[in-house]
Amino acid sequence: MNIKVNSKCRQCQSTELVQFLDLGLQPLANSFLTRDQLDQSETKYPLEAYICLQCNLAQMIHVVDKSEIFRHYVYFSSAMPKVSVHWKKYADEVSRRFLGSSQDFVLEIGSNDGVLLRHFKELGYRILGVDPARNIAEMATLASQIYEKNGLPKVILANNVFAHIDDHLDLLLGIKTLLHSDGVFVLEAPYLIDPTFKGSECP
Repeated sequence: MNIKVNSKCRQCQSTELVQFLDLGLQPLANSFLTRDQLDQSETKYPLEAYICLQCNLAQMIHVVDKSEIFRHYVYFSSAMPKVSVHWKKYADEVSRRFLGSSQDFVLEIGSNDGVLLRHFKELGYRILGVDPARNIAEMATLASQIYEKNGLPKVILANNVFAHIDDHLDLLLGIKTLLHSDGVFVLEAPYLIDPTFKGSECP
C-alpha cells in the first residue's frame, strides 16, 4: 500500500485537523473490477475526512500515491451527457467574460479527456491540458516548461481537481508564476454546505 499521512492542512499548513467522518477501509473510487477479478483481493485505503480549524478546508489526510489512483482511471467526462452540456455553457461564459482574441491561450489543470478544452478550441482559442494521470512534475517546474512552449495563459482552469492534489501551495505557486498579468484563474470544486443554509434560501 503506497500511502502517506499528512499532519498539516494541505491549504494553510495548520496542524489543527479534526476528524469528522470515518468510513473505514475502502477501495479506490472508479477502480471497478472485471468479472475475472471478482475473486481477487482488492487493496483498500483509510477513508477519513478531517476539517482544518484554521481555514475550514475539509480534506483527507491519507494520501494515496497518484500512480495507484490513475493507473487505470476509468472516469471520462465526455461519457457524461449532462456534464458535457455543463462544459459547453462553462466555456461560453468564460469566453464571454475573459477572452476575445484567437491568440488567447487557455490551460486546464486536470483536463481528463479534454471535453471542456474542445469547446474552447471550437471557439478559436489555443488550448493545453495537463492531467495528473500523466503528469508527475511539480507544478512550479511544469509552469516554466509550459511558458517556454506556449506563452502565458489568459485563463487557467481547474475543475474538480484540487482534491487530487496534495500540495496546494505548490499548485498555486505554479499558477501565479504562469498566469498572464491580465488573466484569470477559474476554479470549480465540491464543498461542504454551510450547516446554517436552508434550501428555501436558494435563489
